Amino acid sequence: MPLSNVDTIAPYPKLLDSEYHEPAFDFSRFNNSFDLVEYGCSFQPDDHPTRRTGYDPVCPHPYVPAGWNLQPGGPNASEVVFGDCSQIIASSSITYNQVFVTYALISMVQVCMWLYFLKQINDAKLHKLKRFWWIPNPNVNEQIILICMLGSFNHVILSIDVDNAAGRLPIWLTDIFMALNFVCATSCNAILIISWVTVIDGGKNRKTPFWARMLKNWSIAASFTFEIGCSLLERTTGRAATFGSNTIAANGDIMSFKYLINAIVMTVYGIICFKYGRKITRMLRHGKVSVSERSVRAGSKSCESRKRVCRIEIVRAGSKACERSEPHNN
Repeated sequence: MPLSNVDTIAPYPKLLDSEYHEPAFDFSRFNNSFDLVEYGCSFQPDDHPTRRTGYDPVCPHPYVPAGWNLQPGGPNASEVVFGDCSQIIASSSITYNQVFVTYALISMVQVCMWLYFLKQINDAKLHKLKRFWWIPNPNVNEQIILICMLGSFNHVILSIDVDNAAGRLPIWLTDIFMALNFVCATSCNAILIISWVTVIDGGKNRKTPFWARMLKNWSIAASFTFEIGCSLLERTTGRAATFGSNTIAANGDIMSFKYLINAIVMTVYGIICFKYGRKITRMLRHGKVSVSERSVRAGSKSCESRKRVCRIEIVRAGSKACERSEPHNN
């Protein structure tokens, strides 16, 4: 249907229930290729005055109408073959594979970097491990490095098909790896903050309080369960189920529930971080520093760098989640 008569409701017009078509991938709502291009281009670029906030897929993912061009200027309606969904999305862009190679190389460099750090830690030990990458009882530093290495390796896998536009990875598998990335980030967050609690409330033996240990374990388990579970459900429930599991359509209610759980976990840790961060700051400021606390000060720079990595992981995971949240088919 032509969109020229659609009112532009701020910030963008929503896709109404009447604009969804059954069965899926129905071309009968368009008169010709010109209507089809007008509909598709109302989602790009982001500042298009009629950009929509919902999308009823024209072709099954990862296909687009034959002749579709993703280069600057967009597709030429006269070249688009009406009713033909034989073209892979990636073939519409000459830069897609270049992006894949770039992302994969950057992620591989990160994996090598984390391995180097593990070896450095192992070399400094009195009892060195033959396999420095396999640590039976890792300390906090080693836990953070191992988790970040897993996150970087996940990005190598995801880079095989960055936007699932080439059909190299099924979307459900991409969703799982994206969920694992977020779990990696939240796990680093939990480990770092609970280590602060141990410094303050752990006593002379530096034993983590029971409540803090349980909070860490349950929050990581909850993050893993809800991230993986909701990532699988959001493609197969609600209106999104109409288009099959291998589609960018997602159930907005499931996604909102997942984000709500994450927000609650992050809020709890944010409060703990603020409270115990201030206690550690006062302790260092007033010189009440034992040998263990000196290690906190000495390692502050490395902790800050690791926290930055965690933030990067969260932003990267969040940005991909946001990309995949369009459209929200409730």
